Amino acid sequence: MHPFKTKSLHAAVLAALAALGVAAPAQAVHINPDGLGQVLIYPYYTVRNDNVTALSIINTTTLTKAVKVRFLEGKNSREVMDFNLFLSPADVWTGVVLPTADGTRIETGDNSCVTPSDLFGNAAGVIRADGFGLPLNSFKNFLYTGIRTDNPTFNTLDRTREGYIEVVEMGIVVDATLAGFIKHNAAGVPANCAALDGYDALSGSAAPSIKFPGNYLASPGGGLTGRASIFNSPYGINYTYDATALDGWWAPIAPAPGNVPYSAAGVATPAIALQAGIDTVSYVMIPGTPGGVVRAVWASPREAVSAVFMRDLIVNEFVTDAGTLSRSDWVVTMPTKRDHIGVGFGTSNRPFSNGFADTTATGACDAYVLGIYNREEGTISTPAGVILPATRPPGLTIPGQVLCWEANVVEFGGTGLLGSRNNFRLQGAADGFAAVGATTTGTANTTFSRRGVQGPNGWTFMAFGATGQAIQTQQSITPLSATLNGVVINGTHYGLPVIGAMFHNYTNTGVASSYGGVIPHKYTRNIHLGQP
Repeated sequence: MHPFKTKSLHAAVLAALAALGVAAPAQAVHINPDGLGQVLIYPYYTVRNDNVTALSIINTTTLTKAVKVRFLEGKNSREVMDFNLFLSPADVWTGVVLPTADGTRIETGDNSCVTPSDLFGNAAGVIRADGFGLPLNSFKNFLYTGIRTDNPTFNTLDRTREGYIEVVEMGIVVDATLAGFIKHNAAGVPANCAALDGYDALSGSAAPSIKFPGNYLASPGGGLTGRASIFNSPYGINYTYDATALDGWWAPIAPAPGNVPYSAAGVATPAIALQAGIDTVSYVMIPGTPGGVVRAVWASPREAVSAVFMRDLIVNEFVTDAGTLSRSDWVVTMPTKRDHIGVGFGTSNRPFSNGFADTTATGACDAYVLGIYNREEGTISTPAGVILPATRPPGLTIPGQVLCWEANVVEFGGTGLLGSRNNFRLQGAADGFAAVGATTTGTANTTFSRRGVQGPNGWTFMAFGATGQAIQTQQSITPLSATLNGVVINGTHYGLPVIGAMFHNYTNTGVASSYGGVIPHKYTRNIHLGQP
C-alpha cells in the first residue's frame, strides 16, 4: 500500500480516459485540459484597489446555448448576482465588473440575449431599479443579510467587491422558435431578446415557473470557454487568465430534451456540486502511469466535483524585488467549499476542517504546511550552503498559516498587490523572508551581477492533507469505490479542492512603466493506490 503523488496541471486527458475502456469519457466529471467544458470557473474577480474585472464567455459550437452566469462573493460563496445568458452558435458575450459608491455592478455593451432582458438597460439606456433601492445590475447582499446572515461583521455591500465567477451551461436550445429569437441578424443583433422573458418568468410564489423543459432544451453539451482580465488603469496593468473548464459534469438519467439543469434568472441554481443530475463519477489523471486514470464513484455530486479539484500541493513563484517595486499575491479559490461547510457551528464535512462560525470574523479555516525558497536554494529552515534533498524539500508547520475563505488571497512582501480583504499574510519568519526590500545573499539591490541576488524572489509550496505533518487529517475524501486500469484500489483523495494563480507586477522606474503577469498554479495529487 502506498500513496501516489504526481504533478498535474489538469485532472483529465481524453486520450487517457479512453484507455479506461469506457464508452464515453463525458460520462464522468473531469477538468478538461483543453479548456472547453459545460462549466467554467473564474477563480477571482475584484473591483478593489482601482481594479475592474472584464470577462468573456465563448460558445465554440454550432449549437445555441442557455447559460447561467453567477457571481459569488469571496468569503462564503454567497451569490451576489446571476442572470441567464443565451448564446447563439459561435457567439461571444463580454461584460465588465465595476465599483459603485458602496458595492459593485456589472455592465455590458454586448448584444447577446439575457434575462431579464432589461438587466443592462432598455432601449433608452436607462437601468431599471430592483425595488430595493438598487439598480437592477448592482450586486446584492440578500443572501448574507437578514435571516441569511452568516456573520454580521461583514454583511455590507462592500463584501461583493471581490469573489469568483461560475458559468454553467443549462442546456442546448433545440426549439426553432426560441433559437430564432436568440440568433443574431446581419447587423449583429438578436431577433427578439424580450420574448425570452416570458419563458423565464417567476410565478406569484417564490418558486420559479420553469417553462423551458419539454422540447425546448436538450442536455448540456459543453464547448464553452472564456477568460477574465483584471485591469488597473492608474498603473496601466492587465492581469489576464483562463477559466477552468469542467466537462462531463451533467449526467442525466436519460438524454432526452427537457432533462436539463435549467432555472430562472435570479434563482441560485443550478449549483455546480449540489444538483440532482450531476455525475457522481470522477476521472482524475495520473501522468506516468499507462492508461492512468483513477475512476471513482462517490456518494453524491458534491464529492465527485470536489475530487477533480483535490490537490495536496500548490506550487508557484513569488517576486518581491525592491528595485522593481514588485509584489506578488496568490489567489487560492475553493469552488466547492460552500457545499461542505456549515454556518454557525464548528463542524464540517470532509475535506474541510471547520464550519463558518457566525460569532467571529475568522471564517472557516484550514491549515497548511509551507515551504518557501529563494532562487539560490536559501530558505528559512535550511542553513546557507546546504543542498536541499530531492524530491520534495521539507516544509514547515507554522502556527496561524491558514486559509479561511472561499476565494483567498495570500500576500507576499510588504503590502498586498490586489488590495484584497480576503487576504492572508505569511506568518512569522516566512513573512519576513518574502518582505519587499529583504535581501538573501550577495549584494543588495544595486547591480544585476552574477553574484547579486535581487531580493527574496523564489518559489513556494502549500501542502494540504500531508501525512506525517501537523495539519488536519480531515483534508481527504474517500469514494464508495475506485479503480485504476480496472484494478480496485482504495482511492482516497488527500488535499483540498483548489484552483488559482499567482498575480505579480513589475515597475520600470526609469521609463515610468508598469507591467502585470499571471502564472497559473502547478499542483501535485495524492490519491491512495493501495488495495482496500
